[in-house]
Amino acid sequence: MKILLSENQLQKLITELGDTDHVIDRLYQRFNKGFMTVFVREQLKIDDKGYGGPRVRFIPVGEYYFSQEEMNDINNKIKLLFSYDYRKNGSFGVEIKRFDIPNRINQIRFYGEDENRDYYKNLAIKHRNELCFSEFGTYFSGGLDKGSKEWGNAVAIIIRNNDATTIYWGDGNKFSPQYFGTEYHIKRVETFVEKNSTKPSEVPDSVRTFIGQNQKAFTKNDDSNPEDTETNGVEGEIGI
Repeated sequence: MKILLSENQLQKLITELGDTDHVIDRLYQRFNKGFMTVFVREQLKIDDKGYGGPRVRFIPVGEYYFSQEEMNDINNKIKLLFSYDYRKNGSFGVEIKRFDIPNRINQIRFYGEDENRDYYKNLAIKHRNELCFSEFGTYFSGGLDKGSKEWGNAVAIIIRNNDATTIYWGDGNKFSPQYFGTEYHIKRVETFVEKNSTKPSEVPDSVRTFIGQNQKAFTKNDDSNPEDTETNGVEGEIGI
């Protein structure tokens, strides 16, 4: 399977595809450090006078460190996906991983120390169903708002005519053909390969290399308990 970038993939995409090495580099830039920044996406209600809403406020609370199981799952699916060519008359949004953040709060290293850390932890527990991933660069630039797609709990790859064109981070609950702009939403990589592959394809060296880097990053970050480790996170919040 080839990896390309089409010009219509401009909705704040993670990937700018031109050659395999660059694609895989962008794919793993959010994984090879071993964690993602966690935000509370708080829904603000309209006040009694009808002012101020509805709005959304994003509050960074900590860093979610991937487990070995999660990393293995991602690596295996990426390797499987790039092991085949696919039929050229379809477009697919292939879901790679959906993270169960609300039930894995113990994998978050919360910002601050002592009382401040407890504040962010309690905030995350209170809003556990509103936890999501995003990037600090997007947060500080004001790119997180009610209509933004630059936050979520899941990652998917868009494949058009046997070309991997886009890598999406987004809200897995909203994933659909309409969301991706594709004919199909595939929830299982194995199913996609079984029903749509045409022939085996050699896994690119860059995929093998970055899977190795991914595993090294996990090993480096797995030496300590998340809740016992201080972070260099930035405290604050932004209201939209």
